[in-house]
Amino acid sequence: MIKYTNIQKRRATLNLLYSIQTKHYQNLVVRFGNTNLCRINKLIKKIIFHKNDLYADATTLHELMQPVGGKGKHNYHGLTPEIVLEATKNVNDPLCILSENNYKYACIIPTQDENGNPLLVVIQTKCGLNEDENAGINKLVTIFPKEKVHKYLKSFSIEQIVYLNQVELDKIK
Repeated sequence: MIKYTNIQKRRATLNLLYSIQTKHYQNLVVRFGNTNLCRINKLIKKIIFHKNDLYADATTLHELMQPVGGKGKHNYHGLTPEIVLEATKNVNDPLCILSENNYKYACIIPTQDENGNPLLVVIQTKCGLNEDENAGINKLVTIFPKEKVHKYLKSFSIEQIVYLNQVELDKIK
């Protein structure tokens, strides 16, 4: 469980996420500060994150918090604002990090959805919020519950597994 030292900041972030959940904002960027992503570099003894903060555009966050979708709504995962906030705070303590390409990483984290499935957080590094810019930020691409994590991991080559905490991973279903 996350311990928040600044309750007011947590409430303000949750209020913003609730607002984004109910209203679609355009051109709004949310910065999740103090996510300590650079901590991962020490854990894996390799630099993949150059900045601590995680950025997300409001459209992505809005979609993540909509009811699980069907056709044309592939990014609707039914997450609550609390789960999204917890995921952004727990991403610095992953169970596993997978390299999708040189700048996109999938992190399986201990935070779970309402059905007990661990979350997979996809982060793109060295990018901007727009396709054609390189602002060198860590951009939240998506968050979604991942069923059958162990089967999913088998689809990756050993070279794509950047970090694996097998002991903690074995504790999940």
